[in-house]
Amino acid sequence: WKADLGHRYDRMLTDVRANPREGKILSDQGFMTLDPTFDPDGKRVALLSNEGSDYATTSLYLVDRDGKNFKEVEDGVSSRAVFSPDGATLLYAKHTRSDVYGARLSDLYTYSIATKKEKRLTHKLRAAEPQWSPDGRTIVCVLNRDGTHRLAVMNADGSGVREIRAGVGGVQLYSPQYSPDGSRILFGIFQSGTREVASIASDGSD
Repeated sequence: WKADLGHRYDRMLTDVRANPREGKILSDQGFMTLDPTFDPDGKRVALLSNEGSDYATTSLYLVDRDGKNFKEVEDGVSSRAVFSPDGATLLYAKHTRSDVYGARLSDLYTYSIATKKEKRLTHKLRAAEPQWSPDGRTIVCVLNRDGTHRLAVMNADGSGVREIRAGVGGVQLYSPQYSPDGSRILFGIFQSGTREVASIASDGSD
């Protein structure tokens, strides 16, 4: 069966090998570079990398789409950074020290590309995987409280946090994203041993 499987894969790869396509490496520094995101006009990319570190601690970088002008933006960023709809601001999560004992919790931050300044949006919220609404006025994220995941929305400045999907023990939520018209939120969900995709109204009404 092993030989048969090898022949099958060879047949499947015939067209791929005849017409190879190779991408351009934007960064070959560090051993962990991940979560790339284009800005709205497609000219720049935000990504995470542990360049210069022997550990799996990542920093946020900006780089031109051709790989030039690779620059560190902020250190300690722990989630994919996403551009605001106008491309002026990056939104992300990072773990920061929350008490004298060294506990580190995930909170949301923005970074202004024009002023090169970071702004903290939440405090001890245990928030991660943020995403902008299409109009840039609202943020959706995943909260991790009491060992359960919840979906929450807030204003773009971090105020008005409101849970739209309550936590259920053992259920994990991932990567929320608004529909193009902003009326619904799509997200990954792991429950009963399987990972699926679900959606909810952006106001939590269904």
